Amino acid sequence: MKATRLCGDKPPTRHQKHIRELATVLSLLPVIVFLTIGCTDSIEDGLPGSESDPNYYHSAGWQDNPRHGIDYSTNSQNCKACHGEDLEGGSSGVSCGDCHHSGWTGSHGEAFAADPDNCGACHGADLDGGLSLVSCIDCHHNDDYPYYYHDGVAGGATHIIVGGCDGCHGSDYAGGLVSQPCSTPTCHTNRDICKNPGCHQTLQSHPIHTVANSKGPSALACDGTCHHTNPLNYDQFGDGNDLNNTTVCDDCHSPGGAYDGVSDNAIGAKPNWEDGVYETTGDSLTGGKEEWCVGCHDNDPALIEGVDAPKVGGDGLNYGYFANGHGNAPNSTNLACTDCHDLSLTHIDGEQRTYAFDAADYNDGTSYQAGYRLKSIEGQPPMKIPANARTDDDYRLCFDSGCHVWDDVFEDGPPITNFNASGDDPPLNYSYGYPPTETNQHHLHVVTFVDGGHPGGGLPWWDSDWDLSTS
Repeated sequence: MKATRLCGDKPPTRHQKHIRELATVLSLLPVIVFLTIGCTDSIEDGLPGSESDPNYYHSAGWQDNPRHGIDYSTNSQNCKACHGEDLEGGSSGVSCGDCHHSGWTGSHGEAFAADPDNCGACHGADLDGGLSLVSCIDCHHNDDYPYYYHDGVAGGATHIIVGGCDGCHGSDYAGGLVSQPCSTPTCHTNRDICKNPGCHQTLQSHPIHTVANSKGPSALACDGTCHHTNPLNYDQFGDGNDLNNTTVCDDCHSPGGAYDGVSDNAIGAKPNWEDGVYETTGDSLTGGKEEWCVGCHDNDPALIEGVDAPKVGGDGLNYGYFANGHGNAPNSTNLACTDCHDLSLTHIDGEQRTYAFDAADYNDGTSYQAGYRLKSIEGQPPMKIPANARTDDDYRLCFDSGCHVWDDVFEDGPPITNFNASGDDPPLNYSYGYPPTETNQHHLHVVTFVDGGHPGGGLPWWDSDWDLSTS
């Protein structure tokens, strides 16, 4: 079908066509002028580049107050239009990496660890935004990265238990995105970090092992002997077992012998790990823990720093502290170890016998008190051993404490005491009675007659430090 031409509808003449083309060009002229001025006035080469005036594109004060981070977060394409999709320069030739370290848009933990101040210059010393108004916490406290940035001590004692560290440090905690393994000398293998109040408990069992103190082994190193060094295995000990099955406690706490120092519900180290055995003041044992000490000091003793603990507890039946010693005293009040021994004085020191006779201070009882961890009596030395006399002041721990009666200890007897000459052990000829009779020999345990004080010529009756010398 042919198109019907309306009346008066004539084809344009050549002149009319030229007029229409000129009108179109003139209508576009303002746009061309605007674009030309808009580019060439600020960009001399006609393209966005290094000769451009940065203030033309950036918000006011961007150099003095670098808030462009928040501008980028709001609309990153504004920045990428000139600096490129990877922000490495693009058509502007200016890389954001000139200020930000390489890879800053991805994992930046390694760079932060190397120079925290570099990040703090824009994000603030507390990294909570600073001049950039972009807080690190915005990312580091969400589902992807649930923990705050940290400088060796993460955000709380439970940061391993509840998880989330693997997001940055990798599923094996060997470094991951941040190239920072958790097991380093500045973190999980450093006892100074382990004892930090933000991590492990500061009272009772854990610090007794890791912090220099009077009760424990004097600051053990976190070197894998006790605990696994990989935080991924935080619930395992050095032998790969958990607390219930590990044997790393055995040497020091002694499961053998009459008293199980490892697993016994009352005095075992494992059942008491969380709650501890000491009062919060640290100077006494909690109720029901009176036999705590003999868990190590029984007939199969603990071995610590190459030294066997003295077998004070014995077999618990035929001999020992709670069998026929002060802990089971007939016609008297049974005593706990801490009634005489001072828990604030150093216990473990690697010496088989801490006390040693010292001619310079033996007469005031200084070395004897320290060697046996004895409590002072009303601010005075508890025992002056060895000594040339036998007065109340020389043995305050025995008499001034209200435990013993002078005549029961020093009179000839027959006394209620284990120290008597009555037959085979010790034989009657050990008696100082004439003729030999059943007599009280307790005074031989305390009176040594040092420096020729013995009436028979200065020979001691008892070697106070058991070193086979004369004192």
